[in-house]
Amino acid sequence: MPPARSHRTALAAAALVVVLLAGAVLLTPGVWRTSGTDVSLYHDYGARIRNGAVPYRDFFVEYPPGSLVPMALPAVATTSPRGFGHLFVGEMLVLLAVTSLVVAATASGAGMGLGRSVVAMLPVAIAPLLLGPVVVQRFDVLAALLSVLAVAACVRGRWSSAGVAVAAGTAVKLYPVLILPAVVAYAAARGGRRSATRVVAAFAVVTAGAFAPFVVLSPRGLWHALDYQLARPLQVETLVSGAALVAHLLAGFAVGLHTGSGSVNYAWPAGAAAHLAQRAVFVIALLVTVGFSLLKARGAVGFILAAATVTAVAVTFGSVLSPQYVVWLLPLVPLVAGNAGVALTGALVAVMVATRIEYAKYTALVRHLSSDSILWLAIRNALLLALCLTLCARLFAARQSGDASP
Repeated sequence: MPPARSHRTALAAAALVVVLLAGAVLLTPGVWRTSGTDVSLYHDYGARIRNGAVPYRDFFVEYPPGSLVPMALPAVATTSPRGFGHLFVGEMLVLLAVTSLVVAATASGAGMGLGRSVVAMLPVAIAPLLLGPVVVQRFDVLAALLSVLAVAACVRGRWSSAGVAVAAGTAVKLYPVLILPAVVAYAAARGGRRSATRVVAAFAVVTAGAFAPFVVLSPRGLWHALDYQLARPLQVETLVSGAALVAHLLAGFAVGLHTGSGSVNYAWPAGAAAHLAQRAVFVIALLVTVGFSLLKARGAVGFILAAATVTAVAVTFGSVLSPQYVVWLLPLVPLVAGNAGVALTGALVAVMVATRIEYAKYTALVRHLSSDSILWLAIRNALLLALCLTLCARLFAARQSGDASP
């Protein structure tokens, strides 16, 4: 494409994203109302950092070190909780816009046409409308952006950049580390051992840079934060808890909930056994899909499919299934090639809409176990499970060349 035409296309894409995102925000009530949300916690962390406190040593932080960046930046600019909230939301909106453009550019780089590239970026560009205000009231957008930046770097053969992006995403939200095996396998297939080594080296350097200062300053505090994330109880919105709630609705199955670790969780009957079973399924599913990603991520099609599938497994089968976790899927699932990718994008949109409705009924769910809230949780979980299993089936059937067709 001639440079002038490429420049016009980029400007048109940016303008389209701005229009779509602005429209989604205008049509979504509550985007800027952050009081009583997790943004209040982020403000507390950011204010402590601004005042000179050291995270993990001087106060407990439940997130990895990279998450502190989007919290600290607004806190430096204002001391007002309301101002912080507005700046944080604005920060996430900018990240959404950038993510949309990266998705479109990655789709184009992977050989998709203009129309298909627009379809790929739509779930991100109108995410506030489809998924609700939670998209911009959490920092998961940053991790999602970094994961798709890693994919974009791989498609263009920029192996060090890919390793940096995966490491930065891991420092923000941990889950992007799961796509590292696929990145290494793809780099080895395209550029040989040297390219794969560049990915691993860049990942190691950036990861060390993000975690090492806190390992030195407060190893116990950092470990506490990581353990807090990895040892979360079985949250009420997960597949296992949702199944128990459906049994309660249909057959009078008595269930108990408890609050802990920042969430409402499934307690009884057989809460410990249910959690153990969930963890076993989670680990096995991850091991299988990561193993297949090593085999199938030999071409761009198979690599993107592997990244989307592993991430979907992490979202679907984890101990926590908060609504913002759906954000992890937004930049990856629409990049899956072919007609299947279009269908999967439609399924992702359905998951987003169902999640928005389910989350709006969350209070009725945890306080009253209302039939309506349980029904919508079951619908969301069924749609998400179907999306995940479809991705898994395509990954398992893909040729090792990276072709998504059986």
